[in-house]
Amino acid sequence: MAVLSDSRQSGGFQTRGIFASQLKKNILWREGPQWLNDKSKWPSWNTAGITTVLLETEEEKEEEDDDND
Repeated sequence: MAVLSDSRQSGGFQTRGIFASQLKKNILWREGPQWLNDKSKWPSWNTAGITTVLLETEEEKEEEDDDND
């Protein structure tokens, strides 16, 4: 898991307090962190051996059953 420092998290501005006029001018808020725009800098991890489990709610199951009738 990658953890960003507070200064690189655009979503943290609301919790730290910022005026709307400051937010409007803030490049990090408008464009996101620089590494996000450069796919070569994205964090990566080995997914070998990871199993994906898809879950469905009872409501989805009932809808599926209704569609099959």
